[in-house]
Amino acid sequence: MKTPASRSAHLLLMSFCLLGLAACQSDDEAPVPIPANEVRPIAQFLTKSIISVTKVDLGSSSNPNPDGGGAPKSSEFGFAFSSSASGRVTKVGVLYPQLGQYVVSIWDLATGTRLFQTNVNQTQADQPTYLSIPPLALEVSKQYVISANNHLVTNKSYNLVRFKTTQTSPLLPFTESPITVIESRSQASETPVLPKSVSTNSMFGCVDLGFVAD
Repeated sequence: MKTPASRSAHLLLMSFCLLGLAACQSDDEAPVPIPANEVRPIAQFLTKSIISVTKVDLGSSSNPNPDGGGAPKSSEFGFAFSSSASGRVTKVGVLYPQLGQYVVSIWDLATGTRLFQTNVNQTQADQPTYLSIPPLALEVSKQYVISANNHLVTNKSYNLVRFKTTQTSPLLPFTESPITVIESRSQASETPVLPKSVSTNSMFGCVDLGFVAD
């Protein structure tokens, strides 16, 4: 029998499989087809059969907050990435177990400069929401971070992404061409911040982007 957590993860993965057919551009717009040349690295990666997605409640006894402590805290979850081709980020998305407003930011990893920020309203639990943004040009091989802060969300939880079974190599980096996801990033924070904690064995969140090559 499937547990509530496994059912939630299954529904989440099924919704990712449908992302090739439609995407939410805003809270009020109907789904529209995704351009054939758009890459969504996290959504595409999570459809692989070797991947496990588990809901984790922030601050639970089995999984405390990223910096320790028991009470649920707001957190920033994301990942560092680069592109092997010039192009533009045209969408940002959130893929969390809980509905609510998530503050999504894109950062220059080298300088810590925030390049873009917006709120994305996930209107259904376990259902990804993507928002079209003004095109943000990426430089080839330059490293960036995209992250989402959950301080506006009441019931705080996240999706823990791992291999289903032990592998000889870490989960990250991986490439959904031309985007390479380099490492997972996280940090407890009540405000949007460039997350400092790094992991290559698991991924938190999740947040995603839509990229279109030139």
